[in-house]
Amino acid sequence: MFLGLNVSSAKAAANYLKTQNFDVEGPDPGSLMKEGETKPPPPQWYSVSTADKPAPNKLGFSVPIFLIEYLSGDWYDKARKEGRTEHPNTTIGIHAVWFAVHDLKSQLRTLRDAGFEADGSRDVQILGARGRELKAGSGAMILLESSDKSSVLQKYLSGHDEGIIALSVEVSDLRKAQSMAESVTGGKMDTYKGTYGKSFLLSPDATHGVWLEMFQR
Repeated sequence: MFLGLNVSSAKAAANYLKTQNFDVEGPDPGSLMKEGETKPPPPQWYSVSTADKPAPNKLGFSVPIFLIEYLSGDWYDKARKEGRTEHPNTTIGIHAVWFAVHDLKSQLRTLRDAGFEADGSRDVQILGARGRELKAGSGAMILLESSDKSSVLQKYLSGHDEGIIALSVEVSDLRKAQSMAESVTGGKMDTYKGTYGKSFLLSPDATHGVWLEMFQR
């Protein structure tokens, strides 16, 4: 999985990263072809990433993120009008993405160089992890490293590259989301006071591989 961060200008983002000594790829155009089309339509977005193996003395993202500039918001307006942005569990949107990392200090240094601002510390006992939050527009990225050799996070890192281990999703009605989650999983969901508000947590067994925190402000 990758996290795509919406930017106002892919060109400006790429230029900034270059000035900070990143090995930049893009901006690259992209579009979706509809069934029956024989040639790609005009670009619908531009994306920016860094090289998987940066050139000597160059920087790159080792956590799976990229930057994307959408050239039109029509797709979202259309989806909203069709009701495709409304969810039975009252989800509003993804607020934070949690990354499992081997070296927190190194990752923080790289992402600060890329223009991300570090915020408060984050300890996640259920994962046996400690870390820091970085602001990312209206949302956040949380970098976590293991605080225990037998922790859930350490076990994840032993079988995966550094990557996305959890999401924090905001809902408008936590009780409704909790009731739906319990009916689907057949288990009891305990609530707790989370970083962003009252929350409950779904395990990777129920969410195709990631921990899923649902919260209400």
